[in-house]
Amino acid sequence: MACVRFRVPLAAAAIQYPLRHPAVTTVLIGPRDAGQVRQTVGWFEEVIPADLSETLEREDLAA
Repeated sequence: MACVRFRVPLAAAAIQYPLRHPAVTTVLIGPRDAGQVRQTVGWFEEVIPADLSETLEREDLAA
């Protein structure tokens, strides 16, 4: 899987990917407790290499 090759958590890539489009201003996540809030913040702060997004599109894993 592409995320494994780039050492990026799948959840981080999934949360941040929609923000690449200029029309997307918000990604809403529904954490149930403080631990999930901290984890979600971590995923938003994860550095996602530009090459990952290009790979996802090239391998038809994302539109």
